[in-house]
Amino acid sequence: MIVEETLAEIIQSQQERIKEWDIGLKRTALNELPNISAHALIVTGIRRSGKSTLLFQLLQEKFMQ
Repeated sequence: MIVEETLAEIIQSQQERIKEWDIGLKRTALNELPNISAHALIVTGIRRSGKSTLLFQLLQEKFMQ
């Protein structure tokens, strides 16, 4: 079983790494995303259209401040 302290260290480490990532050009769709505090967000699109970049930008903007 993983100790609670270990999980806290892992989360802190991941947050620091995400803050340092270069997430590329800011996506205009970022401003159009709905509030996802109570629901899941499904992002679909063709391959290599920037879905992951959009989600990383959302993560940094909404949850890493």
